Amino acid sequence: MKFFSVLILFILSAIASLLISPVQCKAAPDNIEKNFSNNEGSHFTVKFDGTENAETGHIIMILLEEAYIKIGSDIGYYPADRIVAVLYSREQFSDITKFTSWVSAIYDGKIKLPVGGITRRTSLLEKVLFHEYTHALVHMLSRGRAPTWLNEGIAQYEDGTRDGVYSNILTSVAKGRMAVNISSLEGSFMAFNNSSARAAYAVSISMTEYIINEFGISAVRNILERVGNGESLNNAILNSLHMSYADLQENWIRNLKKRYTAGD
Repeated sequence: MKFFSVLILFILSAIASLLISPVQCKAAPDNIEKNFSNNEGSHFTVKFDGTENAETGHIIMILLEEAYIKIGSDIGYYPADRIVAVLYSREQFSDITKFTSWVSAIYDGKIKLPVGGITRRTSLLEKVLFHEYTHALVHMLSRGRAPTWLNEGIAQYEDGTRDGVYSNILTSVAKGRMAVNISSLEGSFMAFNNSSARAAYAVSISMTEYIINEFGISAVRNILERVGNGESLNNAILNSLHMSYADLQENWIRNLKKRYTAGD
């Protein structure tokens, strides 16, 4: 039960991370950040408030550099420019994002984190940072045009999530008890309730994992870059996978049926 509570919290956090725009986060962030200290590394600038957060900033920097190496190796992309990560108190973070206390991180051009109480690295902190850093890469590669299901699918994949954690949902899809139209997951998940959001995230990681297993992770990058260069999603998929968007969904569902209904 504790695991699923953490999972749902993470899902809701990811929804916010994807859907917050720079305009929504304009509750005077520059005023808040102007007195922050900067820790500049090779690939990141970590900004934090006060010397008491210096240790936290160091932990965040280490994890982000690990993400840079690991995810860069996976996707084959290493940004040349430094990415900014800003560490806030929970109150500052809430003021800037206007979201409630369940949000654990956002990416809106900067990686933004509430860091109260972080004194050491944890698996959940690593998961959140790897997830948010992947969103940063997706945004750069696709120029902000990635469909939500692929954006969240690859971010979950790189944070270590695999579709097996959603086996109940995917079993329902495989058995036809839950209808799925992947094109309905191209836009915002923000209006979804918790159960619908969980289903959307299940489909996102499962479809993305299927693409990676069948075609390699380079195919995901190819789709993102093609979309970023102005191709329609259907054409980007067709030119990257040599199958249509509709055929991709059909083949994915066929794969789910093999995995989740084989014993029936």
